Amino acid sequence: VLLTDDQLNEYEADRVIVTAPIPVLFSDAMEFQPALPSLHRQAINSIGMGRGYKLILKFNAPFWPADMGSLYTAGLVPLYWPTASQRSGSDFLLTAFIMGAQADQFATLHANGEAISTILGELGALFGSQVGPSFVDFHLMDWASEPWIGGAYSFPQPGTGEVRGLLAEPVEGKLFFAGEATHTGGHFG
Repeated sequence: VLLTDDQLNEYEADRVIVTAPIPVLFSDAMEFQPALPSLHRQAINSIGMGRGYKLILKFNAPFWPADMGSLYTAGLVPLYWPTASQRSGSDFLLTAFIMGAQADQFATLHANGEAISTILGELGALFGSQVGPSFVDFHLMDWASEPWIGGAYSFPQPGTGEVRGLLAEPVEGKLFFAGEATHTGGHFG
């Protein structure tokens, strides 16, 4: 197997494991010669990967219950959880996990500089007025903006059936696809 990187360096190997995310494979950022078998191309086209965010919110004091595991809401952020089990006496972190339609809404609000204030307002409606004053900072991970990632977690496209196993099939004993999009045991992502 001959591999050529974006700097035109060449590498030779007996076998190759490809762990690129679905958007990278779908975008043809990687070229395969000869072309991938039709079953592999079908699998790549049948597995979706959408926008998603992980937002770490830092507070100077916790306002959520000490025994809170996860918080599910109908708001902009469908899922929150305390991070690091509050091991620090001064940093109190809450992780916000934003996927699907909420991720698209978050992207618009973030571009307009309104996402954090919207989230703090929703948390304030749930936990009271101490939320805003205790907010310190945030860190946002936007996987869709990363050129070699392009999304958050894979999902089957409606009506395509189970195609993860097709992608996981070796190509002529030389090319092997691996990673979360090939997992067939229910733990993809």
